[in-house]
Amino acid sequence: MNAPADVGRAIPGRARIARKSFGVFTMQVCKPQRVAPDDPRTFNADGSITWAPQTGDSYRIVGERVDGSRFATTRDSWRYADGINLYRGRVYLVRGGRRFLVKRVWN
Repeated sequence: MNAPADVGRAIPGRARIARKSFGVFTMQVCKPQRVAPDDPRTFNADGSITWAPQTGDSYRIVGERVDGSRFATTRDSWRYADGINLYRGRVYLVRGGRRFLVKRVWN
């Protein structure tokens, strides 16, 4: 499978297309649009997002199946949430009742 020519290229004001080792393309935020003072995420220069896990964190996974139906689930483990093979969807960090986008997938 050949990768598109724009893989790894950052488009100003847009998103960065990053190639995962298993061949799925993941959209990652290049720069934040608005950052709240209590935002737990750190936006790195390479377009990745990091945060320090805390007790009580959960992860909300919302997405779309291949047949077009939608699904949503909440998990307490980042490893579990990140391991879900999303077709289209988003993973949010839920802390203090607020959601923070940490992963977006669009295939």
